[in-house]
Amino acid sequence: RSGGWVQKTNHGGGSPFVRGLTGNQVLLMTDGIRLSNSTFRYGPNQYLATVAPHSIERIEVVRGSGSTLYGSDAIGGVVNVLSRGPRFAGGKTDASGRVLLRGMTDAMDRTVRAEGEVAGGRWALYAGADVRSFGDLVAGGDLGTQAPSAYDERSADAKALVRASSSTVLTLAYQHLRQSDVPRWDQVAQRGYLRYGFDPQERQLAYARSQTFLSHPWLRQLEATLSLQRSVEGRFRQRRGESLEIRERDEVETLGLLLEARSEPRPGWRATSGVEVYHDRVASSAVSSDLGTGVTTARRGLYPDGATATSLAAFTLHSLDLGRLGLTLGGRLNSYAIAADDPVVGPIDVRPRALVGNASALYRLAEGQHLVASVHTGFRAPNVSDIGSLGPFDFGVEVPSPDLEPERSL
Repeated sequence: RSGGWVQKTNHGGGSPFVRGLTGNQVLLMTDGIRLSNSTFRYGPNQYLATVAPHSIERIEVVRGSGSTLYGSDAIGGVVNVLSRGPRFAGGKTDASGRVLLRGMTDAMDRTVRAEGEVAGGRWALYAGADVRSFGDLVAGGDLGTQAPSAYDERSADAKALVRASSSTVLTLAYQHLRQSDVPRWDQVAQRGYLRYGFDPQERQLAYARSQTFLSHPWLRQLEATLSLQRSVEGRFRQRRGESLEIRERDEVETLGLLLEARSEPRPGWRATSGVEVYHDRVASSAVSSDLGTGVTTARRGLYPDGATATSLAAFTLHSLDLGRLGLTLGGRLNSYAIAADDPVVGPIDVRPRALVGNASALYRLAEGQHLVASVHTGFRAPNVSDIGSLGPFDFGVEVPSPDLEPERSL
């Protein structure tokens, strides 16, 4: 459908564009948990590729601002990747397994995927793992080979369901993907680098979720999700004709808590309300090595080492079905705190806030004919990348900007 597409800067990367925006202006999520963290940069990035494709059940895309329900970064829209999982069986235990083997000519793709599922009436378990090796891309005809573009990938995922009671289901899940030596061919071909790439590109996610289904009209479903996510991005670069190699490493640990309630106070009136907290801690380092002399020197990382970013939000969204007329109204209050003690710019203490909302009306003129009016406000809070990054950017240098205000959209 119109309004969404994917741009690949390099093999091993792919950045979704929604309504013309990408990077940290489109929110990435997995199983309803923020994948986007406080180091996601402006412009195309590769982080959606840290979700193993064989672990995906489906992808949901919200086109247009999703800030009311999902918060910062959802100006262009939201991409929520939903992972595969098990299903409860009937009266007896069921088990199944699958193996996928795939290959391409010129060793462009060698993939092995194994997965299995076992389930009973009150529990169910699913697990899978991938081993993948990608060779340099070989074009058709006489276009040649895009080198370097080869890399390796390993991933594993697991999900367990437990029926804790007649009204409560518990979910435990784990995802892990690691890519090794992922080259940036564009930097080698266009920016004068001999070597440039990511090593490693890694993401781990563990979460526990409780879903309780109730009969009270103001509390039909209560959901609580506790998550811990860790992302690691290592980068290396060496310019052509130089012996100096620079290696950078950024690690972000994100602790998240989401409490969400779904209600149906009256027939035709549905509501989703909740509170959420996310806390990022950033570790960033770098080292330069003279490959001729063997001398190494510690450097400042791309981001302030030890920086933290905390988000606290409360939201509510209501939809009413009034016969021919349908109404949707919602609002969200978000508060942020970004802190760091940086040797370049000194202490950083940024505390932006944002109040956003949406209202829409749908009038059913006739069968298959609807008249729709809608207004949405959106925002993107400045993150650690915006405020504290210091390093090369295309043909220039990106410098810290500690006095930024949130981006806003209408």
